[in-house]
Amino acid sequence: MSSSAAEPLSTPVVLEACKSLLQSKTSETINEVLRRVGSAAQVDRVYIFELTRTEVADATFVTYASHAYEWSSDAVEPQIDNPDLQMIPLREAGYGRWLDELERYRPIVGSVANFPREERPTLTEQGILTLLILPIRVGSRLWGFVGFDDCTSGRQWTTGDVDTLIALSIALGNALGGQMVDSVGATIGLYLQIVGRLLQGHSVLFDDSRAMRLQERAEVRLRVVSRSYQYFAGIAVEERIDLGAYLSALEPLFRDIVRRATSAPATEVTVDADVVPLALAHGVDVAIVLGEALAATVDRAYPNLRDASFFISAHCRETVVEVTVTARAADGSPIGKGDVLDGPAAALLRDVRERFDVKVSGDTIDGLLVRLSFPFTD
Repeated sequence: MSSSAAEPLSTPVVLEACKSLLQSKTSETINEVLRRVGSAAQVDRVYIFELTRTEVADATFVTYASHAYEWSSDAVEPQIDNPDLQMIPLREAGYGRWLDELERYRPIVGSVANFPREERPTLTEQGILTLLILPIRVGSRLWGFVGFDDCTSGRQWTTGDVDTLIALSIALGNALGGQMVDSVGATIGLYLQIVGRLLQGHSVLFDDSRAMRLQERAEVRLRVVSRSYQYFAGIAVEERIDLGAYLSALEPLFRDIVRRATSAPATEVTVDADVVPLALAHGVDVAIVLGEALAATVDRAYPNLRDASFFISAHCRETVVEVTVTARAADGSPIGKGDVLDGPAAALLRDVRERFDVKVSGDTIDGLLVRLSFPFTD
């Protein structure tokens, strides 16, 4: 069967699911969340596997995967009671690629027909056409994975879908980890709640004509949070992070935010940043505001936005760190005069200011979209 693009994944549904998981850690909540998200994602199964390691020789371990939770649609046969899906020795069963990618916090995604030959038999027996597998981390440890099977239409997963569902995997890690959640999981969990709360509040304040744009803005915020978690999962996070390296790692996401909205493949986003030690939570604050500035610029629908160039800079100015976003059209003319941040951004900026001694301003300099400044403490 040929692959098809399903409707975009509902950001409000995923955010509500994350909220439920962060507030309640029961099995009933997890099963209900799988049902709601599976229905919204238009897939046939959503499931969770837990990983365990057993030492078989000196310093030699086998990693087993066991089916723990599942929701399935009426169109397919449930697999939760399948004994063959308990204590699967992943690497020995042909899924070493999965284990390696999940350990690196990378998704497994695509058409089963294009997967390596050794991975296909069990998947095709279950009628799976396409799937998405995302890691679930508890602290710094790979706890397991959550999977999404499409057995009917061969859904194509977009990068936006993957980023949105990574937020769900983060919330699952918080729910399944009990007291083992680390500073990264706790910080990102907090931001998931903030993004959900802001979308809910904005939906009350603004009329229905803005509903779709509000959801798209929430998706941008969610993607920044998800990509941040992916980045932090791959490094040793201590008290402070390097803001420059972090923003550089997010550069492809910033570029995708603008390109998807403008359908302009030539649009560029470039990051130029110093090494700036910054608290983890404040680094995420900065990244979310930058994503907000890019999304708000697109919302303004400037006529010369197509194929524009955006520049993000983060530099130390004596005792102050200054982060700016500027933009120029393809002909070199400036875009914006510091007035891009709109009503939906107001609550987000207020939330940032309450936690972080940051000043957010938009000067009248041509091409400047937003400037952040805050004290530098090495």
